[in-house]
Amino acid sequence: MNLFELLVGGALGGLGGAAVGQIAAALISRFWLLQPQAAYLSAGIRIGVALQAALLYGLIAFGLSRRWRPFVLGLGVAFFVMLGIDAGLSVALPRMKISADYALPYAYIAAMWTAVFCVGWACAGDRRCLSGFAGLAGSICIEYPGNFLIRLVPGLMFWTGSPMGFMAAPAILADGMLAGLGLGLGLWIVVGREHEKA
Repeated sequence: MNLFELLVGGALGGLGGAAVGQIAAALISRFWLLQPQAAYLSAGIRIGVALQAALLYGLIAFGLSRRWRPFVLGLGVAFFVMLGIDAGLSVALPRMKISADYALPYAYIAAMWTAVFCVGWACAGDRRCLSGFAGLAGSICIEYPGNFLIRLVPGLMFWTGSPMGFMAAPAILADGMLAGLGLGLGLWIVVGREHEKA
C-alpha cells in the first residue's frame, strides 16, 4: 500500500459513500413520510442518518482495502453504534433535564469516531490497534482543517441540499472525501511506509 493508492482509495471511497449514503437516506425518508404517526417519522430520520454514516465508512474501508470484510465492519459498526447510542441517550437525556434532540448528533459523533478506529484497525494487516489510532489522528489532521477551509468558500455551506433529495450537497461530498483522505494518511504512516521500504 503506497501513499497514492491509500489517498485515492480513501478519497473515492468517501466521495462514493457520501453520495450513496445520501440516496439511501432520501429513500428511507420518503418511505417513512408515508406513515402518519410522528414517531415513525422520527425513527425514519434516525435510521436514515445511521445508514448514511454506515455507507460512508463502509465504502471508505472498501476503498482503502479493496476487501469486503473491512467494508462490512465499517458498515455494521457505524450503523449499530449510532442506533444503540441514540436509543440510550434518547432515554437518558430527558431524565437529566436535557432535550432528547441532542441524542442524534451525539450518537453520530460517537459512531463516526468508533467507525474511523475500526476501519483503521480492519484495513491493517498487522499493528491493528496502532493503525486504528493512526486513522483517528489522520482524520483529525485532515478533516478538521479541511472543514474549516470548506466554510471559507462563499455559499458552499449554505447550499445544504434537501434531506429528502437524492443529490448530496457539495459540503457533504467534500467532508466524505476528507474523511477518506485522513484515514488513508493515517494508515500509510503506520503500515504503508513499512511496505514501501520493503
